[in-house]
Amino acid sequence: GGPPAGAPPPPPPTCVAPPAPPAPAGKGAPPPPGGKGAKGGKGAPPPPSLEGLNAFMAKKTAADGKTAEQRKEENAARAALFADLNKGTDITKALKKVDRSQMMHKNRKEEDLGKVTDFTELERKKAARQEELERKRLEKEGKKDEKKEPVFELAWRIENQAGTRFEKKHEKLPDAGAALPCVVIENCQNYLLEVKGDVKYVRINHCKNVGVMCHGNIINHVTAYDSTKIEVQASGSCPTAIVDQCNELMLYAMGDEARNVDIVSHASNCINVTFKDEDPSATDPVEMPLPEQYVTKIVATPEDGYKLVTCTMEHAG
Repeated sequence: GGPPAGAPPPPPPTCVAPPAPPAPAGKGAPPPPGGKGAKGGKGAPPPPSLEGLNAFMAKKTAADGKTAEQRKEENAARAALFADLNKGTDITKALKKVDRSQMMHKNRKEEDLGKVTDFTELERKKAARQEELERKRLEKEGKKDEKKEPVFELAWRIENQAGTRFEKKHEKLPDAGAALPCVVIENCQNYLLEVKGDVKYVRINHCKNVGVMCHGNIINHVTAYDSTKIEVQASGSCPTAIVDQCNELMLYAMGDEARNVDIVSHASNCINVTFKDEDPSATDPVEMPLPEQYVTKIVATPEDGYKLVTCTMEHAG
């Protein structure tokens, strides 16, 4: 049913658009927008008059609060600025060379040479600002920042006491005799407490740069929790010292019995112990840091089976 062999292929079909229908008789092209044929039938608005333009400029000048002379000066200054910018590298030709005698760093006064700048007042202002920011932070968190005087009940409780970076606030507690009070210090900063007699225990919580001096015996223990830069001095006995989540703690076990203290530490670093040397001829105390690195080994024993053995890390010479 196809074309015979050897015949040329038929031409491809062409797509021709149908002719447009003729325009209706008596009707031309639609009128342009805004012309007489549009709704309204009045065309474009006329240009503004000169009086209206002057009134508009006068109103704008009155709103800016500047007179015509001030505006003229501003235009002149702006034109001069752009003229200087258009000069490019030629703008530096108007600069004058400075003589050596006019250089300030070459002609310093003799009394200024070797003079040390005093930053004491600046440091005091900085410390006051830090204290103000800390007080605002505590108020924002809803914590009470009221300074309470020590009240003798079952314990001496000291809260929210603060000194300065240059001088600690120093307070003394009297000797309570056989009552054996407890000492609790919380949320204090730059503070030093001195205890005359014996105490049952000493607790230091959430403090920074706080010192405690116990001239008597500490019957139970000393506990420091979540604190930084703490110093505790025990002139008498101190059976146990517990350090939990603290940084930079110094324990002075200066009494003969205080050297037998048991120190329990957890998640803490930079802990040092200072104690009296047994040698009577020695004049300086002995200071030693608590180890912070440990080695744990798995050991098999015939009696208990497997167990973990931990010892401190030792660095060989």
